[in-house]
Amino acid sequence: MLQATVDDTADLDTTELHDPTAAALPAVSALADMVTDIRRMRSDAQRRYCFMDL
Repeated sequence: MLQATVDDTADLDTTELHDPTAAALPAVSALADMVTDIRRMRSDAQRRYCFMDL
């Protein structure tokens, strides 16, 4: 039983244990992508609204 526990933990990524920011990078990257998409959609909407006024 103890050997199985040691083998299970051998595959863990210890980077997350020593560097908590490494665990947060995928979430931060996804949030940055969402912000970029929102800005692009807002810019497109403003452009369409300006053309409607012409």
